[in-house]
Amino acid sequence: MINAEKRIAKISKEKSANEAFSNSLSDNDVILQAGPVLGQKFCHEAEAGTDMLSREAVFADICSSGELGNTTSPWEFRANGIGEKAAGGRHYGEY
Repeated sequence: MINAEKRIAKISKEKSANEAFSNSLSDNDVILQAGPVLGQKFCHEAEAGTDMLSREAVFADICSSGELGNTTSPWEFRANGIGEKAAGGRHYGEY
């Protein structure tokens, strides 16, 4: 799970957040938007762009069966990639 997080972060910085997730999510993975949605479906319907999501997991927990896990991290999203200068295109938070 942590390796997947690192792979997503690396691809997001090099290409885009959408490409990072579309290359990392299975057909059954769920992501949360306004509610739960299938991640691959969301990625395929999203516009391609140069957006960048920077994050690095600081905590990970996985259940003993290995079927469910979660990570937490600070994150930064830049709508126009790593070179984004305008404050309006940058968002920060914790997940």
